[in-house]
Amino acid sequence: MPKQVDHAQRRQLLAEAMWRLAHRDGVEAVSVRAVAAESGVSIGTVQHYFKTKDELLEFAVSTVNAKVDDRIRQLLTEQTEPRASLETMLSAMLPGEQYGIIEGQFLWTLQLRAATRPGSGAQLRAAGAEFEQNLAASLREHTRSADPELDATTLLALLEGLIAQCLQGRRTAGEARTVLAAALDRLFGA
Repeated sequence: MPKQVDHAQRRQLLAEAMWRLAHRDGVEAVSVRAVAAESGVSIGTVQHYFKTKDELLEFAVSTVNAKVDDRIRQLLTEQTEPRASLETMLSAMLPGEQYGIIEGQFLWTLQLRAATRPGSGAQLRAAGAEFEQNLAASLREHTRSADPELDATTLLALLEGLIAQCLQGRRTAGEARTVLAAALDRLFGA
């Protein structure tokens, strides 16, 4: 009787091997061959699930995004006030106590890769655009913003800058949360 393989678990194993490689050696060091060696499976096994490095990276991005979404949903279950909910959501994305540094470094590295490789990063751009639209809708509903789209863009740019500063060690997650809180205070008129 053939061995039963949990395909979702196998894909997750390969994505985790890819994250370790990217963290240790950089995204450019990731290859189908390197992921196979890191995860202890054959190259053919990796290619069964991911034909190219880009497919593997896209899957890894989707799993990181799912982790972040799950973490935010869990944190928001206790929030009922719109300003507190937004602060919780934005703060949960900062590398630090609540968010893995490796995940943050991985996503940041992929953003830099997308900036230098035309055609890559479509999934990151789509997720960012969707997040920005949702943020604008929340600001439109809960603040007196004259331009919720511009305010959402500004908040997202601030968040991304703070993430970069946290990853560089220039700012702690606590300091970044203070900056985010001040920006939200301005939007909510506190």
